[in-house]
Amino acid sequence: MNTRPRPRAAALALLFCCCSCLLPAASALAVDVVNLECEHSRNPIGIGNRTPRLSWQLRSDRNGEIQTAYQVQAASDPALLERRNPRPDLWDSGKVVSDQSVLVPWAGKPQDSRAQVFWRVRVWDRDDRASNWSQTARFELGLLDAQRDWKAQWVTADLPRHDILSETLSNAFWISADSAANQAAAVRYQLVLPEDAKVRRAVVHAAADGLLTIYANGTATHQGSSSRTAPLFADITEALKPGTNVIAIGSAAVRTAIRRDRTERGRNAIAAHGLVELENGARIKFDTGDGWKAAVAPAGDWFAAGFDVTAWTNAILHGRYAEHPSRYSDNTVGPGRYLRKAFRAKPDIVRARLYATALGVYEVFVNGERVNQDSILDPGWTDYAHRVMAQTYDVTRLIRRGDNAVAAVVADGWYAGRVGWMGLAQYGTVPAFAAQLEITYRDGSMQTIVTDESWRAGAGEIIGSDMQWGEIIDARKRVEGWNRAGFDDSHWANAVIQTQQAAVVPQAGPPVRRILEVRPVKITPRGASWLVDFGQNLVGFVRVSARGKAGAVITVRHAEMLSPDGSLYTVNLRPALSTDTFILSGRGRETFEPHFTFHGFRYAEISGYPGRLSEDDIRAIVVSSDTPRTGWWESSNPELNRLYENIVWSQRGNFLSVPTDCPQRDERMGWLGDALVFAPTAARNANVAGFFMKWLTDVNDAQGPQGEFPTVAPRANQNNSWPVWGDAGVIIPWAMYRAYGDKAFLANSYTNMARWVDYSRGNSKNLIRTGGVGDHLAPQRTPVDVVATAYFANSARIVADSAALLGYDEDAGKYDALHRDIARAFNEAFVSTNGVVRGDTQTAYILALEFNLLPEHLRPEAARRLAENVETAGHLTTGFIGVGLLCPALTAIGRADLAWKLVLTDSYPSWLFSVKNGATTIWERWDGWTPERGFQDPAMNSFNHYSFGAVGEWLFGGAAGIQPDNAQPGYKHSYLRPQFTSQIEWVKATQHSPYGEIRSHWRAQGEEIVYDVTIPPNSSATMELPVPPEVVRASGREQILSEPGRTRVKLGSGSYRFAFPRSAL
Repeated sequence: MNTRPRPRAAALALLFCCCSCLLPAASALAVDVVNLECEHSRNPIGIGNRTPRLSWQLRSDRNGEIQTAYQVQAASDPALLERRNPRPDLWDSGKVVSDQSVLVPWAGKPQDSRAQVFWRVRVWDRDDRASNWSQTARFELGLLDAQRDWKAQWVTADLPRHDILSETLSNAFWISADSAANQAAAVRYQLVLPEDAKVRRAVVHAAADGLLTIYANGTATHQGSSSRTAPLFADITEALKPGTNVIAIGSAAVRTAIRRDRTERGRNAIAAHGLVELENGARIKFDTGDGWKAAVAPAGDWFAAGFDVTAWTNAILHGRYAEHPSRYSDNTVGPGRYLRKAFRAKPDIVRARLYATALGVYEVFVNGERVNQDSILDPGWTDYAHRVMAQTYDVTRLIRRGDNAVAAVVADGWYAGRVGWMGLAQYGTVPAFAAQLEITYRDGSMQTIVTDESWRAGAGEIIGSDMQWGEIIDARKRVEGWNRAGFDDSHWANAVIQTQQAAVVPQAGPPVRRILEVRPVKITPRGASWLVDFGQNLVGFVRVSARGKAGAVITVRHAEMLSPDGSLYTVNLRPALSTDTFILSGRGRETFEPHFTFHGFRYAEISGYPGRLSEDDIRAIVVSSDTPRTGWWESSNPELNRLYENIVWSQRGNFLSVPTDCPQRDERMGWLGDALVFAPTAARNANVAGFFMKWLTDVNDAQGPQGEFPTVAPRANQNNSWPVWGDAGVIIPWAMYRAYGDKAFLANSYTNMARWVDYSRGNSKNLIRTGGVGDHLAPQRTPVDVVATAYFANSARIVADSAALLGYDEDAGKYDALHRDIARAFNEAFVSTNGVVRGDTQTAYILALEFNLLPEHLRPEAARRLAENVETAGHLTTGFIGVGLLCPALTAIGRADLAWKLVLTDSYPSWLFSVKNGATTIWERWDGWTPERGFQDPAMNSFNHYSFGAVGEWLFGGAAGIQPDNAQPGYKHSYLRPQFTSQIEWVKATQHSPYGEIRSHWRAQGEEIVYDVTIPPNSSATMELPVPPEVVRASGREQILSEPGRTRVKLGSGSYRFAFPRSAL
């Protein structure tokens, strides 16, 4: 390669006068060291790594700046790092000749539980001049050895669960025509309203042993999909009319699995209560009991108003609702369980640490102040059969001499609450709390307070809480001072000790936090309620303030969309009630927000609010795992900008302890396939290194004995294993390695990755894989065996590459050979001699091309057929699995024009179709709602589902051109290959890499394309432009490399400008 600029290229490298500001004069010290991190986090406390990796960034005004050496100093006390007389007692690396500034391994004294380390770094620049020392950073280890370090016991409060229908259905009877559990049940009631009735609001609350469907005058008003958690509420306001109305309720046969689990023999019965409020103030109530008709498994339109029920019998009464609960469905939510411990502390406290965790979710307090006020839903979701994470808190300032109290409230959370569609108690039935408070005194002594039988337990204002169903808070039952010293807890009971086998490990990954507050954009009265539009589909909860009488009930219901009649569209929530209830104490203005639940919503219906609701009374609180933003993308096209923001919002809403598929319905699980396609985009938008490091542990915990990965992690009674979805256990570690340059992603998962590929081989036939759902939700389906086998091959290649990187040479050869064998089998089974891939779909060609499965002589024809397919269809036809690879594949075959065409299309199916129809997040389906057909199948129709947002990777890597280099991952070296188009005027992207900020900004300016780039210090890039070097003007004497018809430029760090005629494209 010619490394010296050719005369022609040098002549073309002219300095732009307007760009002189990009090349400022060097300062006396050219480099500063900033942004110190330990294990991808700033100043972490409570980590679990004895030998953590340290990272830093360089800040410099000079182009071409690099680090030639570094020195790390670490000490047990920051005073030991005083600049005039440093005494680093833990580590002094001395001057290390190296350009490594990311993930430098700890080489100081071995560290153990509770260790606190203060560290700083300086570097030597390209001229071998030392920088100043950085600011001092720190990290602290948690309790690393549970058996040795943990003395705490699991404690809980013995409290009854709260049936949310106990009051509403207090006068209702269970009724049926004596249907058995394996038979459907149906009941009907004639509701007569006055001839002049004007219905203000009408609702039905119902419970059943099986799956409920509630009809009003033949219209189905609500239907769920799980008989473990049947829907309990239906708004029938719009369906009623003056005169005779028919209320019909059906309960499907109880599912076989549930009957076997809870007894084969049993009834199938229904209990319901209805309330109709008229405009004149009249209230009409009705309850299941006498006067209802019933039938066993009726046929036909039995729910229609005019259906002949003469053959039906009078309903059989099985007893009152509360006295004869269902064996098969559970309408309860777990209460907040309040725990406390009073203790005395000596004077001269120098350090206090609180280590806390829960089987469930918790809030913890010291002397009345919430300790974990910066996070919520601690400790996060793990597979509790394997591990539960403990958080470390510095509470030194909260402990005082004399009387103190430590207290906590714990709720069901993921541990004992509803998870997915599987219902309650997937891990355990009663939540528990464990904590260890260690106080160190000046004389070196330590006092330890742990959860044990001496703790006291009671009830409080949280009557019930569930992730899916919502939370009930009764402010009348608030116990003042319960979490403070001096509280009289003599009337409380002793805490109950629970025996648990879960391994307690230090916190991994970021906590869930309150991220934003959103003001309402519109508040509209609707009957007796208020409809609030926050203008953005989001994940979190509503905070509401009110002044009213004691016992007044405010109900907050949530939805992503509105029905055609303007009411909340909740049917797609399935049995997730997503309802919060706040009961006022009557003591002045009160503010409520739930503690232990979250919802996916844009709209909220507020019922029972005393007075007029104003925007000052209500906020939406956005919650998410704390993954700081690292990517920004925008263009001259407002619709594309909205698409990108939708991607960001869907990531924000679904990255909540685990990467969930959707945040609103009875699912919210960590689906592997969904995360697989989106992971590269996620790493563009935010720092997700810690987030995925934690979740990949969940994935590996969930792996089965034969090496099979399940479809979801953490595992929760969902034991399916599918091709492609299981391949996420291989592909995501590789995607994170590319994004962050962190081999730990590969090292930590390598054994699991290899076991999955071995499992796939054992479950293939002649190396052909099949099964699963293939290219999920694609308008044009690709044969599942084509998809599954392509991913099998790709996983084998990744394991081979990972083995080579980790030094497992024998494995590298083994899996490389397997990859070649699978590719050969793929071609024999699915590829014709003229390059047609079975299915002849966009996804079939994308996978064959992107995974390098085709022999070289067939690639051009496959590329041609892919391009022809896109041109003929005029739209994308991919589902979850093909969507993220579509635009990169088109770009790779030289048809970026088609990628732009697809990105800018706004008719169905396309990315901009949902944007055109008002979306503020990514939809699960391309046609989740259409003007012609309305809503898609409510059984699976989320409006916040990030998978189709995988195009975000191309927006950065294609439209803006910022691409990592696999040979130097983590953007140590990157490629800048922007894909220009005449269809928009400009594109601008900023990517915060481990080395600093990469910027790419191209724009049409008169008759020229102007391209500005920035490369962070200690990294480099290769820029490629699709025009010959003769027409390129540059802001300096960059090294322009020879390549026919293209311009390639090697760039060191700094800012640069290039320009060329638009006509050259």
